[in-house]
Amino acid sequence: MKFTRTFAFAVVAGGIGAAGISVGSFALGATTSTVINACYKNQAPHTLLHSTGSCPNGYTPLSWNRTGPQGPAGQQGATGAQGATGQTGATGQQGPAGNDGATGPQGPAGPSTAGPDGLNIVMVQSDANNNGRATAYCPADHPYVVSGGGSNFNTGLSESIPIFGNGNGFGQEDSTSGNGWQVQNANYPNGSPVGAFALCAK
Repeated sequence: MKFTRTFAFAVVAGGIGAAGISVGSFALGATTSTVINACYKNQAPHTLLHSTGSCPNGYTPLSWNRTGPQGPAGQQGATGAQGATGQTGATGQQGPAGNDGATGPQGPAGPSTAGPDGLNIVMVQSDANNNGRATAYCPADHPYVVSGGGSNFNTGLSESIPIFGNGNGFGQEDSTSGNGWQVQNANYPNGSPVGAFALCAK
């Protein structure tokens, strides 16, 4: 395959300057060569012929590269303006629930007011009372009532309650004698004898 290319340029050959070369046809065949060879006519009218071999008489051989050397890198351009903030993306779907974690170790026992040996409790009992009501009082060294009860022989109990020495008992009779447990039979003030007991702690 051949193609025609037109040239118009100044040539310096053999120390002789030549400008305004007449335009002529310059047919280049398909080639992988990086060098172009030509013949320059020394006398006017000056022409330039493509050469694939030696030049005829009256012509000066010329050659040049198809591609010139790479130029130096250009200066770095100025930093561009910052772009606008993009829109917030849509909220992603909720992921699946994770697996249950392993059961943690049992924590240490919390502090206790009972001491290292546990809750120190004593049981105290009242004497049998024939008027249908009895109270068991906690001793001074175990002043806190935690539970209690009582018994009688025939009628059953209508009342079995704790009492407190500050006069704020829950039953019909507040105590000013100390903490304890009070019971009363069902047909008080009549009926069979009744007795009470109290569980008291330090």
